[in-house]
Amino acid sequence: EDIPKVAEYQPETLNLKRAKAAMLMSFLSGLRDGALVTMPFTDVYLQTDKPFIDQMVEHGTHMKNSKNIRTALICNSEVSGMLETLREWQAIIRKQYLEQVGSIPAPNSVTADYEPYPYWFAPFSYKTGLIDFTRKSGASRASGYRRDLILLCSKVGIEYHRPHTLRHLHVAYLKKHARNFADMETIARNIGDTPAVAARYGQLDAGQITDVISSMFGGNVQEPSQSSESISTNEKLDMLLNMIGKLMKN
Repeated sequence: EDIPKVAEYQPETLNLKRAKAAMLMSFLSGLRDGALVTMPFTDVYLQTDKPFIDQMVEHGTHMKNSKNIRTALICNSEVSGMLETLREWQAIIRKQYLEQVGSIPAPNSVTADYEPYPYWFAPFSYKTGLIDFTRKSGASRASGYRRDLILLCSKVGIEYHRPHTLRHLHVAYLKKHARNFADMETIARNIGDTPAVAARYGQLDAGQITDVISSMFGGNVQEPSQSSESISTNEKLDMLLNMIGKLMKN
């Protein structure tokens, strides 16, 4: 119930707008904090009915196990306002980048050493109170995100939620909408779970993962053949509970 309170909160400063957008992004995507604070905004696709993020190591996003994944965001009527907050933030940073640099990087042109790097979690100057893409960002970006969360939660009047807690809430929310074992497999793939768990998954490509996540909320999508078998046996339930446990620990 704390996430809707964050969604309703109207931040007065640019720093708090960034914090609100980042917190909602963590919940809607399940991103690890290391990925969220390093990904370029050119890999975030929100102007679509199935919003997603391409987490690409070669584009500079810090990924566990150096593994590229496409991550679909939660997308239904309950979170439409949250998605709009993300779109508003993306519009702000694109405008700021264009004004400061002169042009937006072409799709797939961003590399880890691209300068100025188009961070989605845009560099912030506490001296000027403005976004500054020319400012070099150090290794403490994740710590800065956690400080922002502490401030935001205090302003909203809720208990502090760590980035990992938001990832947990993301999985728990999707789990409530999962219809079968294959959906749980897709949830794990979508957040880039550990290789030990991912090795058991069906071979769904990035587009199929996005489709299945969308279909949990009523999208008319034909699921892959391995998704048709419902959880009906004790063995399947045991496997499902085991997977849920690993998702929550990751």
